[in-house]
Amino acid sequence: MSNPPDESELAIRVMATPADTNASGDIFGGWLMSQMDVAGGLVAGARAQGRVATVAVDAMTFHRPVHVGDVLCCYAEIVRVGTTSMSIRVDTWVLRRRHANTRVKVTEGVFTYVALDEDGAKRRLTIYVRRARDEKNVAFRIAEARGVSAFYWVEKPYAYALIGKIDRRYGRK
Repeated sequence: MSNPPDESELAIRVMATPADTNASGDIFGGWLMSQMDVAGGLVAGARAQGRVATVAVDAMTFHRPVHVGDVLCCYAEIVRVGTTSMSIRVDTWVLRRRHANTRVKVTEGVFTYVALDEDGAKRRLTIYVRRARDEKNVAFRIAEARGVSAFYWVEKPYAYALIGKIDRRYGRK
């Protein structure tokens, strides 16, 4: 029995039904891809802390068919974060209904999402900086390199978020 990667989180779990089959009796690839898009969108939306839209699907690979009654498990992991977009790797495994405890990888793909504001326009993502010995100096350098003109510190578990407005004399505004 194989297992999904440790770095990924289970984003969704759903059972394949007869309504999802193609002419061959296997689960339709479009249904499978839409489930993967939902899984990636949930992870992207949580990271963006708001609306996202799918803008690309890269490297989609179907390894094995999915059968009626299989439990589809989509595991998602953020693999790249840019200024307004991010790439999410989605690995999809099934629990075969006829073979207890049999887990099979059926497909994988990389989905790219863009963060949206209330009007549906692209917006910048919050930049997260891991804590370092000199956190503020590291954050200022990253913000300047990314073209962020202003930010303030918001405490997060294991990280600081860079958003808002800068005051270089006092480090916070």
